[in-house]
Amino acid sequence: GGGGSLATAAMGKVHGVLSQAGFKYGLADLNSFDAAALIRQDGVPACAAVLDIHGADAAELFVIGTRRNMRHQGLCRQMVTELSSTLGEAGVRRIVLPVDEEEDHAIWRKLGFQPLETTTLRQLGWTLPAFSKDAIAGSSLLSKNTSAPWRAPWSK
Repeated sequence: GGGGSLATAAMGKVHGVLSQAGFKYGLADLNSFDAAALIRQDGVPACAAVLDIHGADAAELFVIGTRRNMRHQGLCRQMVTELSSTLGEAGVRRIVLPVDEEEDHAIWRKLGFQPLETTTLRQLGWTLPAFSKDAIAGSSLLSKNTSAPWRAPWSK
């Protein structure tokens, strides 16, 4: 029905923001992800993010970007805060951000991301192919806990 065209139109807006931010992903590339988020400022799509959700363990923040002419207004911070809250309410425990090993991580630390602990990475790699040793070669993984309430793994 109409949901497909609405989703396509929304992803078109996300694609437009990311293109303006300097990313070279095609619309077909972005459509392969599980979720996208968009922040508007004065009615204009301003900041966008694309994610893959790997169950309750993690949501992988694949890309986040702000239109060049709307940068330095706290929109990425707002996006990360809103994603953390929304994903946490949905029961997702952490947001994982793959970054180049050589990249300066200071901006991400300001947004609450920390290097993913080796034991946590190993556990994720055992159950989720996206976090296997081969899949993340050349990358570092940063992580930010969401607001998800902690539940013991054995509780339902």
